[in-house]
Amino acid sequence: SLMTPVFGADTISIDNGHLTITNGYSFLRNASMSADTHPSYTLYLGDEDGKVYSYAIDAKDSVYDFKSWLKNYQYETSMCSFDADIDLSHLSSGTYRLYLEIKTDEYKDIFELYRNWTDKLSSKSGGRTYSLKTEKARSRYILTIE
Repeated sequence: SLMTPVFGADTISIDNGHLTITNGYSFLRNASMSADTHPSYTLYLGDEDGKVYSYAIDAKDSVYDFKSWLKNYQYETSMCSFDADIDLSHLSSGTYRLYLEIKTDEYKDIFELYRNWTDKLSSKSGGRTYSLKTEKARSRYILTIE
């Protein structure tokens, strides 16, 4: 069965050198995401030299009723939401791609974060500029620190 990852969020913002995701959600289609399957998330930031920084994110109770959105969906989606507050101030200047890992007792997947509409976020903090934008290629997120 196809296990395409789903991702979205109420808000994604950059402020004071922090990347914040509020009421994020992500799940694998055709896989249960409940307390029984122990879901967890990890956000990865990969730089141009191949160095990867990882940030564990706790799963929380779902903020939406995904089963009502996905007609006849038979898998549990009661715990596929999260909030994240990632301190970017320790990262070197450069460009980073964002990846999200979804993990349960049964499955694991890592995928590049994307958005179906264009976001252009920018914030200055500590003499540095943090920018998050979506690229035309697959609407993937690119983080730039200058």
